[in-house]
Amino acid sequence: MKKYSLILFAVTAVCIIVGLVYNYKSFEGIKYINSSKMIKDEVNFGNVEVKEVKIDMDHGDISFAYGPELTVSSLYLKEDLPKVTYENGVLSVIQKIPVSNYVSVRHSEDEYLTKVTIPEGTVIKKIESVSNNCDAYLENIDAEDVTFKQSTGDVDIKGCKFQNLIADCQDGDFYVSGEFANVDIKLENDDVTLSGKLDQVKVDVINGDIELNTEGPIDLNKVSINTLNGNLYINGKEIGD
Repeated sequence: MKKYSLILFAVTAVCIIVGLVYNYKSFEGIKYINSSKMIKDEVNFGNVEVKEVKIDMDHGDISFAYGPELTVSSLYLKEDLPKVTYENGVLSVIQKIPVSNYVSVRHSEDEYLTKVTIPEGTVIKKIESVSNNCDAYLENIDAEDVTFKQSTGDVDIKGCKFQNLIADCQDGDFYVSGEFANVDIKLENDDVTLSGKLDQVKVDVINGDIELNTEGPIDLNKVSINTLNGNLYINGKEIGD
């Protein structure tokens, strides 16, 4: 009898959980997301000047690329869509979720995503990104000052040109390639890989590897790379303790 009661209890519990998932409701801080309920939203500001970009997000990946006009497209549940504004050359993307934890139940490959398209030829003076559970992708972007502060998520910077790249993050890999006058990265967990034309470099990691791959010679007096639990590499050669 106890055996059948236990089975009945387990089946009932599963049915309750499935019901919550199907109806997209929150339960004790857990929000179940079914991507079939997601909507696509796009804001187009035209071919305008972009001086600064401010990102403040709780959940979802974000990407930057060049295109003909300033547009921000998002794929989210309706209630979680980012708030997008543009004023006096400043683009702001804010996405806040009050629920503390998310379990994504996907019926497709879709997941929370925001794509920012910057008008071709723009040199952005400042990009400031603050996020909690977000991967960031930047490709061929030209900017002066770029800062990242995030708790969890990878940062993938490809073919970009920055004067200053400053990051203070907890968990997530950094893959950075391009041309950078000054790089200062602090990371608690995971790896940092820097490639391209590098001048001033400072990287501090607690748990993870650091790898530098430079184009041409590099002045080691301008390089400071340190990891407590990991390995150091410069142009494919491991650096001893």
